[in-house]
Amino acid sequence: MVASFLALVVALVFTSFVAGQQSYTLHGSVILSNGGEFTPAVGFPGYHQLTSVGAQQMFDLGSYFRNRYISANDFGGPRAPIQHISTTRINDDDTYVMTLDNPQYPAAAQAFMQGLYPPASMNVNGSSFTDPTAILANGSYFEGPLGGYKYPLIRTVASLDPQSVYLDGLTNCMSWAMEAGNYLNSQPASNLESSSHIMYSNIAQAFDQLMLRKGNSFSYYNARTIWQYISYQYVHNSTVKALFDAEPFTGYLANLRHYASLQEYYYSGNMSVAGANGRSLTSNEWVRPIAGRTVAAKILGLLNNTIASSGTETLLNLIVTDESAMVALFSLISLTSRNQNFIGLPEQGSAAVFELLSLGSSDEYFPKLSDLWVRFYFLNGTEEQTMQSYSIFSNGPSHQDMRWSEFVQQMEAIMIGSVSDWCEICGDASIFCPAFSQGNGLLPSSGSSSRSHGGMSLPVAGVIGAIVTLVVVGILMALAGLAGGIRLHRLRRGKNSEVGGFRGSQKLASDQDLVLPKGGAGATVVGAAAPEKGHERVGSWEMKNGESNRFGDMGKDIGVDGTGATSRPSFDADDLAVNPFGDPVKPDERV
Repeated sequence: MVASFLALVVALVFTSFVAGQQSYTLHGSVILSNGGEFTPAVGFPGYHQLTSVGAQQMFDLGSYFRNRYISANDFGGPRAPIQHISTTRINDDDTYVMTLDNPQYPAAAQAFMQGLYPPASMNVNGSSFTDPTAILANGSYFEGPLGGYKYPLIRTVASLDPQSVYLDGLTNCMSWAMEAGNYLNSQPASNLESSSHIMYSNIAQAFDQLMLRKGNSFSYYNARTIWQYISYQYVHNSTVKALFDAEPFTGYLANLRHYASLQEYYYSGNMSVAGANGRSLTSNEWVRPIAGRTVAAKILGLLNNTIASSGTETLLNLIVTDESAMVALFSLISLTSRNQNFIGLPEQGSAAVFELLSLGSSDEYFPKLSDLWVRFYFLNGTEEQTMQSYSIFSNGPSHQDMRWSEFVQQMEAIMIGSVSDWCEICGDASIFCPAFSQGNGLLPSSGSSSRSHGGMSLPVAGVIGAIVTLVVVGILMALAGLAGGIRLHRLRRGKNSEVGGFRGSQKLASDQDLVLPKGGAGATVVGAAAPEKGHERVGSWEMKNGESNRFGDMGKDIGVDGTGATSRPSFDADDLAVNPFGDPVKPDERV
């Protein structure tokens, strides 16, 4: 009996070992990263900037994934080459990179791509790589700048672009802002403020001349902002490092990170509350983790693009955004309920990875949907030597690989798949939301289907209405001409018009005009001065006095003056049907 039991145990262990070592073919990957170290909002007014440390972190992250997905050499880490991906130079069909337009994020993406496809020179380390575009007619090789540096395509979206909601679901979301304010005024937040009061008071006395104005700025209510500032100073300022390495500040750095993690979790990841504290009162949707719900739609869309192209496009995808999206996503896919470490803020240069794979190796170019699986990994900063696989959506440890159909079902249950749904949940606060609201005559409220009225879709009804209007106007004008003797004549102007241009004397100073210069040199557009641009979020979102934040005046004043930042709206009426799977909106440049 005992011998049989031991034989069964050995068989199970052997089976698990074989299953864990089973070969598989990788077809695509989506990497969600929070970027590397950047300058904090406090002490560095204006935009955040990626530091040299942060750039190196992202370069190391890109190098890690090059070793895993692209390089033919095994550098000691786990290798899983993506099938059919370019191994020599960047192919923009193979890679898809998208970030917010805050300066630290495109810079972080650029550093990542430099590590993924490093500069290649014919004269370095005996490299045999030859870029065919660098070969000249005389047979010589013309090397590009910076030792053959490669130039990736990086898509950026501003906060006024509808596509931005899929990378940053918090900005201009008033429902989320109300939830953040509710939490700051709640008893749990008050308890954490009381328990951390002595620590923050001690730090305030030491930093009074270095950091902030006097007052209650040093408290749990500004936990994330304070952590960003002090962790940066600890790395770059020898005085601050010495302070926190000595008594009574020993251990304070870890405590600061702990309180910042709790604050971010309660802002973006806590789904245990219900009713007014956890859901929108109008749509009964989860509000606090909304940043994870929108980025989940982007992740699923990118993997869908890989499948739709049969593994020929969007093979390696990179999304760089705020860590709030990562914290919210961890909660949505049930990581925080299984592992308390996921409640903490990710390290700088971290990556959450979704890989699309099929089991075994096959000569088949691309497998059937029923043969596709998804595996999740997490790499907590570049100090980690290897990324760890985790089961998601409450699956057990033995169920780390999910069938594609199951993964789609679970992701669709948590995601926000259209801009119109985001606008409805968030209170239509963004400038683009009226174009997506129901009943405005422009677009249906859903990004995936056209709502109809009386069996006819709104776009079709609009076209028919326009045609009917033109016919009616034409008939009325014809009747007026026959009955009343009204005739239409072309107005001939003299050479000296009162005001030139297409509007004549009705032209305003602010109107653009089309001017034809003498000599037929060509048409030019003459316009008024550029209008004043709006604001977009930069800096820390806990602050309100002079600093841009994500929930208006509901945070506690940290007492630091900041500078505004201009936004770059880039959407057109032709681009209003935005989906989470497409490119950001492009400007319409025509005369």
